[in-house]
Amino acid sequence: MSRRSGGGRMIRVLNVAEKPSVAKAVAEILSRGSGGMRSRLGRSRYNRVFEFEYTIGNQACHMLVTSVIGHLMELEFDDRFRKWHSCDPADLYHAPVRKHVPQEIDLRIGASFTRFQTMLLKDLFVLDFASDNRSLVLSYGPCQFPTLGFIVERYWEIQSHEAEEFWTINCSHTSEEGTANFIWMRGHLFDYTSAVVIYEMCVEEPAATVKNVKHQEKLKYPPYPLSTVELQKRASRFFRMSSEHTMKIAEELYQAGFISYPRTETDGFSVNTDLHAIVREQVAHPIWGSYAQQLLDVEARLWRNPSNGGHADKAHPPIHPTKFSAGETGWSQDHNRLYELVVRHFLACVSQPAVGAETIVEIDIAGEQFSASGRVIIAFIPTSLTLDSGVTRPPPLLSEADLLSCMDKSFTFCYLDEKLVDTGLTKFFGLRPSALSWYLEIASAYSTSSAPFTTKRSPSTRARDQ
Repeated sequence: MSRRSGGGRMIRVLNVAEKPSVAKAVAEILSRGSGGMRSRLGRSRYNRVFEFEYTIGNQACHMLVTSVIGHLMELEFDDRFRKWHSCDPADLYHAPVRKHVPQEIDLRIGASFTRFQTMLLKDLFVLDFASDNRSLVLSYGPCQFPTLGFIVERYWEIQSHEAEEFWTINCSHTSEEGTANFIWMRGHLFDYTSAVVIYEMCVEEPAATVKNVKHQEKLKYPPYPLSTVELQKRASRFFRMSSEHTMKIAEELYQAGFISYPRTETDGFSVNTDLHAIVREQVAHPIWGSYAQQLLDVEARLWRNPSNGGHADKAHPPIHPTKFSAGETGWSQDHNRLYELVVRHFLACVSQPAVGAETIVEIDIAGEQFSASGRVIIAFIPTSLTLDSGVTRPPPLLSEADLLSCMDKSFTFCYLDEKLVDTGLTKFFGLRPSALSWYLEIASAYSTSSAPFTTKRSPSTRARDQ
């Protein structure tokens, strides 16, 4: 459709944004200086239509900007398949669904296995964390189940760890300049007698001789451009924000136009990206603005084109700032912190590596080798030489950042399923399976023969037995 204005042909251009807030922001930006923007209701009261005149090249245009709304939250089976006992769970693989979309396979697998294991297993165990055992659902999901597997596997490792005592020799020397601590190069010994013999040799001949001094340059390279998983990991480590909350805040910053699309696997910028323009927008910031200015100064030689992490989803660039802000009215602390994280990460990406120097000193005491780093020492009698004991410790519980790394390495790319927390299966921080013995029972049920179970056992009883 077209309109004529002053004898010239004016075309109508329809623009459809992914959400109402984006439609409004795009219309406001494009309509500046065009004589104003008009807004009216469309067929949906939630999706307004913004109209204004615009010129593309030499072509006059009547622009219309609107949006769509809503998300595909779930798929549904036909009513005759929705009741739990209406069919065999295996029949769900062939049952029709309301929409035929890529998520269909997740629906069929999740629904069938959830029904199968719930009906088969829920009456076999007493679950202390469940308020109503009759309504309990033992849910299964393609991401949820392997994610919980990482948590349970680490918990098993911790529970099966047997502490073992060891002995080590600690050496230190104190002078006017401070104290230098030397590490025994053997690390530690599990045999007490051997450790005591070596310790007594060192005490009898305590003079330490410097055998080697190493001076080496150390480089700290900038990070790769920011992907979704890395954003979640850093927000978890630095701010103790859950992955779901991180993405909620990131989505709000994106919708307001302050950062790029936050759901991306890409960790390398296209050669066509104007990185200098992105840095230039941050020059006015009261905290990191001066550093941004130095990056743009050719004589400062701080600029470095960012490295490429080798991942690209072919749809979205790495997460980066798209609009300057020194803090907005209505922003929460998490909005400010996440925006600062994105900006600082981007500035680090285009910076030269940090350069440091390290000095490593290796000494000999009665034939035993020790080492320290950071100070240059020629010769000395140790101020302290002690035989200390300790016990081996299990690895810590997985933090959410650790779990995201496990998921990323195994290509289980998804956002941490909050159902694991909502249903009481895990607890933050670190991630602990609240009903580990329940999953031990489920694993046992799947791995044993088809002989029926006859006894209900509570998780606490099972844990004591083991």
